[in-house]
Amino acid sequence: MLQAINDNGEKVTLALLSKDDIQYQKENHNFFCPVCNEALIVKAGTKMIAHFSHQSNTSCPSHYGGEGEYHERGKLDLYQWLKEQRINVSLEHYIPKIKQRPDLFIKIGNKQIAMEYQCARMSSKEFLERNSGYRRLDITPIWILGGNRMKRSKSSSLLLSSNDLLYVHQFSSGFPLTMYFYCPNSHYFAIYQHVQTTGTKQTIGSIVFHKLRTLRIRDLFHHLPINPSFYSLWKNKIFHVRTKPRQHISNQEKSWIQWLYLQRVHPTLLPSICFIPVSSQWMMRTAIWIWQSKIVIGLLRYNRSFTLQLCKNLLSDQMNSSHTFPLIQGQKNPIMEYLDILENLKIIVRTNAESYRVMKLIQIPKNIDLANQQDDQLIQQLRYSLYPDLTHDSSIDTI
Repeated sequence: MLQAINDNGEKVTLALLSKDDIQYQKENHNFFCPVCNEALIVKAGTKMIAHFSHQSNTSCPSHYGGEGEYHERGKLDLYQWLKEQRINVSLEHYIPKIKQRPDLFIKIGNKQIAMEYQCARMSSKEFLERNSGYRRLDITPIWILGGNRMKRSKSSSLLLSSNDLLYVHQFSSGFPLTMYFYCPNSHYFAIYQHVQTTGTKQTIGSIVFHKLRTLRIRDLFHHLPINPSFYSLWKNKIFHVRTKPRQHISNQEKSWIQWLYLQRVHPTLLPSICFIPVSSQWMMRTAIWIWQSKIVIGLLRYNRSFTLQLCKNLLSDQMNSSHTFPLIQGQKNPIMEYLDILENLKIIVRTNAESYRVMKLIQIPKNIDLANQQDDQLIQQLRYSLYPDLTHDSSIDTI
């Protein structure tokens, strides 16, 4: 805990004081938790940032257990960053109605924001409960991950676990999928936007780094341009899937491969349209090429017509609930998004609200070279038809 109340009723943040001032405060004042009023211990050694601590047997409802010095320094940096912008921000503000204490509590006009700085892994259950509490009070949660949690595989690619994906934000249906990271060691703040998941840990997006002192809070809500290398990175991903099968595969993948063999299709020779990126892939539990091949090989290959409901029934066990990702406000359906792209590519045509007709014969490549040629053709088509160019600015009104 960075902030406490002294016996004069004054708020004290030790980390903002000099060593002499800390010593004076320690010798002349007692300190109390602003939530439970229990006496606190001053911790001001040489290794850790100066802070307060409860007794080990505390019953304070706000006591979650500290995340360590890295977290405390980052939280203090973000607090000072907001104060310098003359933003109404409180450090470790306790909200009695939900018994939660966000790292930073912000008021801008009639908007309330709970800014959480998360450096350690949190269970999905606790994460969902914390978000639910904020939402009940019409407080917008913004989660910033510690830079220690960022795992880069390439310049525009991050490795994200299923737990990391909980922290993807989308403040409205038109806002790109966005994540935030901050490192108190380097003082760099990273914004990762247009997050394209694949079903594996690898993601592709647009990432920018700012020195914290050069950033303004409005910058968190601006749209970044789509990564101009997106399609070449996506082509590399397809090539990798085709030519470098994973050594360790799940039971689900084994079942899928067996199903493909029954269809007389080798997993390295899937039609290119089984590798179409959809922005709402986060809603799927399986990799893009798995669920899309179920539609292409299982339905489109042998049927002249099919229905949307048939697709949904086919993939019902492969979809996440949108409630699993409470920071994402858009309600795109990955199946609908995929079918819309297939229609745009003139593979299928919609005949009514629920029905489609197959317009092109589904061709299975005979070898890897032909598959790669088919992939190149698809990528060229997608370059001009898949994503709008999101380069305009947004503002905090987004949230």
